[in-house]
Amino acid sequence: MIFSKDMFFTTKFIDSDPIYVKLEKAGYIKQISSGIYAYLELFNKLLSNICNEIGNIFKEYNISEVKMPLLQDANLWKNSGRFDIYGKGLFVTGENAEYVLSATSEEAIIKLIDLLGIEEKQLPFCVYQISERLRNELRTAYGLFRTKTFTLADCYAIVNNTNDLAHYTHIFKEIFHKIGVKFNLALHEAIHLGHNQTISIWCNSKLNQSHPIVCKNCNNSFRNKSLITKCPICNSANVARAVGAEIGDIATIQQLISTKKINNTHIVTMGIGLTRLIQLIAEQKVYKNGFDWDYWYAPYKAYIVASNERRNEAQKIYDILNSKIDALFDNRAKSIATKLIDADLIGCPYKIILGNNTCIDTVEIKRSNKMLKLKSEQVLKYILDNR
Repeated sequence: MIFSKDMFFTTKFIDSDPIYVKLEKAGYIKQISSGIYAYLELFNKLLSNICNEIGNIFKEYNISEVKMPLLQDANLWKNSGRFDIYGKGLFVTGENAEYVLSATSEEAIIKLIDLLGIEEKQLPFCVYQISERLRNELRTAYGLFRTKTFTLADCYAIVNNTNDLAHYTHIFKEIFHKIGVKFNLALHEAIHLGHNQTISIWCNSKLNQSHPIVCKNCNNSFRNKSLITKCPICNSANVARAVGAEIGDIATIQQLISTKKINNTHIVTMGIGLTRLIQLIAEQKVYKNGFDWDYWYAPYKAYIVASNERRNEAQKIYDILNSKIDALFDNRAKSIATKLIDADLIGCPYKIILGNNTCIDTVEIKRSNKMLKLKSEQVLKYILDNR
């Protein structure tokens, strides 16, 4: 992308800004009203890169993608009991409140399986989706963490054996390892939406949104409302509450599922809040000048700046790079120093500088604190070799 005027609406942030404010100042999001955010160009590209990789991992395990309707029959939710459990937290619409705007899709998935005529011999049957959801969050807080709209990656598996929970936990671990987020798994009480086996995925975070109990002896963690004084796994009393934030969960629903052709099976549900995940990635990747995103999910991989005298040369480099990677050419009538401030805020892994202190056909290329000089024709190969 070439831009010759301001289009990312950046403002330099300070250390004391909450992480979601830093994302806003870096031009990723804009709060429209309480609990409702607009996702701008940079955020959408970052989100898309992460969604694509999550989809690739699901496909490696032969899990099919679906898109379930956001608008669902309220009777499905009433029959499952979740209509009353969610209460005011559920958006309801229609002349006679006959529809809900779904936060998750357990009921619709079960209805789909019934309509498709899936038989017991075809189990396990597993699908995933990645889409925007709605929840009438009455106490919006923590930026992208507690909002009324959010993007969710959720996976649903109809299984005969609840031991399959370990298999799907492994898939979710693989996703988080790929993304590079430092995460923990917490067992917790069967207190939410009829689940009898639940594992929460959480990270250490300054947000102070979740307080799992962690055993310092065996490193297992637990999500309990009541205080645990002894670890149920190793019997150690060396336990304490941690400060963190939840980004997902894996659960087996207690109620047995039956359709026209399936009797008494279980459904394993898995969900990752992707918008809150990005906020947590940002918390782990922020530094004083901006964000240091990993190359593979960064919105743009290279940011090109040049003096007025070398703009034509920079254009040629941009054309070469942009044929292979997402590159930005900052062609604004501003100083190189000003442009590099935006490059740091945005979090482009590579900054390519064509200043007047380097020779023609030579550029400076910067990655984090490392700077070197290269011939112009070497830039693309260098970036691809050092992704």
